[in-house]
Amino acid sequence: MLGSRVTMIAYPMLVLYLTRSAVYAGFAVFAATAPSLLFYLPAGALVDRWDPRRTMLCNEFLRGVAIGTIFTIILLHKKYVVLIICLAVMEEIFEVFATLAERRCISMLVGPDLASSASMRVEARSHFVVLIGRPLGALLFEIDHYIPFLADLVTFIISCLTLIRIRGKVPTQVSQEPRAQLRAEMKEGWRWLKHDQFFRISIILNSGMTLISQALILVFIAETGSQHLSPLAIGIVLACSGFGGVLGAIFGETVDQVIGSHLRFVQGRSRIKLQLCVWSAGLLVLAVTASIAPWRVSCMSIVMAIFGFSGAMGNIEIETYMTKNVPSEMTARLTSILRLTSFLMFAAGPVIGGSLAGFFGTSIAMWCLFAMVMILTVFVARNVIRRSWISVLRRVRAVGAAEPARSRRASGAGNGESVDTPRAIEASPDDLVPLKPHLTTR
Repeated sequence: MLGSRVTMIAYPMLVLYLTRSAVYAGFAVFAATAPSLLFYLPAGALVDRWDPRRTMLCNEFLRGVAIGTIFTIILLHKKYVVLIICLAVMEEIFEVFATLAERRCISMLVGPDLASSASMRVEARSHFVVLIGRPLGALLFEIDHYIPFLADLVTFIISCLTLIRIRGKVPTQVSQEPRAQLRAEMKEGWRWLKHDQFFRISIILNSGMTLISQALILVFIAETGSQHLSPLAIGIVLACSGFGGVLGAIFGETVDQVIGSHLRFVQGRSRIKLQLCVWSAGLLVLAVTASIAPWRVSCMSIVMAIFGFSGAMGNIEIETYMTKNVPSEMTARLTSILRLTSFLMFAAGPVIGGSLAGFFGTSIAMWCLFAMVMILTVFVARNVIRRSWISVLRRVRAVGAAEPARSRRASGAGNGESVDTPRAIEASPDDLVPLKPHLTTR
C-alpha cells in the first residue's frame, strides 16, 4: 500500500516531466482513479467466487509487472507516455481485485472476537500510509525519477513472497458458479444492502461525509488564495486529517469504551452517529469563524485533525460490522459497493466545493456544507425515531396479545383447570434488525 501511494503522486509528476503538458498529467491522474469506478462491482462478484489468497497473489504479481515495465522505460530514457498511462490503468485495475481479495482474506482469518482490533490495525495502516506516502513520493521523485517506481516494485516483491509463505493459512473457498450468473451475483449484493439497514445507512453517511470533506478541502484552498498561504502551509493543514486518522485508529478503542460507558445514546453501533455530531460541530465552528482570517488556518487544522480522528472510528465500526455479520462469500461485493460510492463522492466533492466557493464565496460555502451535514443528521434522527416507535408498537402488541391469555388462565383457575399460557414476548431493539437475505447456494 505504501508503494502505491508513492507512485500515485509520481505518475502525474513523471508525465508532466516527460511532456511538459498539464493535460497529459491530468490524464495520468484520471487513469489512476477511473478503473475503480468501472470495475469495482464486477470485480466484487468475481472475487467472491475465487480463492482470495490466489487472487491477491496473481494481481499483486501483475501489478509488479506493470510497475516494473514503467521502471524499465524510465531507465531506458524512453518517452512512451501513452504506454505509461496504459500501464497505470492496468495497474489500477489489478489493484481493485487485490484490494477486494485482501478484505475477504481478513474476514476469513479474523474471528468475531478480534474483528475490532484487526479493523483498527488496518485503519491505522491506511492513515499512516496516506500521511507519509505522498510527501515520500515527491521526495523520491526529486532525487531521481525512477526511484518511486523502484520502491513500489520492491514492495510488490515483498507482498508476493509474503502471500506465498501464508499458503494453507487462508481457508480456500472457490465457487463453481457459471459466469452467466455474474450479473445476478452483482444484484445479490444490492439486495443484501436493501435488507441490511445498518450497513445501508452506514454507506449513505460515509458517502455524504466523503463528499463534504472533499468539498471542504477545495473551499479551504480557495480561501487560502486570498490569504497568500504557502503550499507548505496548505499541505501541513491538510495533513492534520491523516494525523488525526492515525490517532483515531490507535486510540479509538479507548475513546470508544470511555464514551460508551458514560453516554447511553452512543452505546452499541453508533460511532458513525457520533462522527456525524462531531462534523456538525466542526463545520459550525468553521462557518462562524469564516470571516476571522487570522484564526482560520488554526481552526481548520484543529477541525481537520478531529475529522480524521472521528472518521477513523467510523471506518473501524463499518469494517468490524462487516467482519462480524457479513459472510465471506458476500464480503467482496459489499466492499465493492462501499468503495464505489466513496469514489463517486470523492470525485464529486471537489466540483461542488469549488463551485460553491466560486459562485458564492467561502463564507457562504461553509454554511452550505454545514447545511449538508445537518441534512444527514436529520436523516439519521428520522430513522432512529422511526425504529423507536416501531419498538414501542411491538411492545404494546405483545402486551395486548398477553391479556386474553391471562383472562383464560384466570377463568381456568376458577374452574379448577390448568391452562398453558404463552408468555408475552417483549420486543427489543435487537428484534428490529432485518433478517439477512438468502444467498445463492454455491
